[in-house]
Amino acid sequence: MTKKLWISIGALFVAGIVSAWILYVAFPVAMTTYGGMGLNYLKTLSTPAGTMSTEANPAYKAIKVATSSAPLTDAAWPSAAAGDWPSYNRTPTSRRYSPLDQITTKNASQLKVLCTYDVHEFTSFESNLIMVQGALIGTTEYDIFSLNPSTCAENWRTHLDYPGRSSAV
Repeated sequence: MTKKLWISIGALFVAGIVSAWILYVAFPVAMTTYGGMGLNYLKTLSTPAGTMSTEANPAYKAIKVATSSAPLTDAAWPSAAAGDWPSYNRTPTSRRYSPLDQITTKNASQLKVLCTYDVHEFTSFESNLIMVQGALIGTTEYDIFSLNPSTCAENWRTHLDYPGRSSAV
């Protein structure tokens, strides 16, 4: 009885490997994406709640940036508030520097998760969140949403149903 059980388990294992290989050959991008998301999910199961680790290079020397008393703004975003990050690289000229200095290498380990937001779908963000006029804006494959960063309350959300990307090349 035990030998038959081991043979059955072995046959199921081999069938699973062959099925996974066939799916990977047929849909390499989707299988890599979903496989990675599945592995990340499994890794989170063993993580204790509320833990965070910060890696800092002991040889890191902060670069002193010459600043003026005027806030850093980009001429293309005259209406952007001081703390806004209104585009992927912050400015149209890709100036990724932030004039904000509340978070440093010394206090980064004290950061805490204040809220989380469930996108109600098994997907990834299509771009980084951006901050515009005090609201966080994010996108998924089918949705665009706005959040109040202080409360994590949803300001608004749009959803577009359309056929997903085609596997035909």
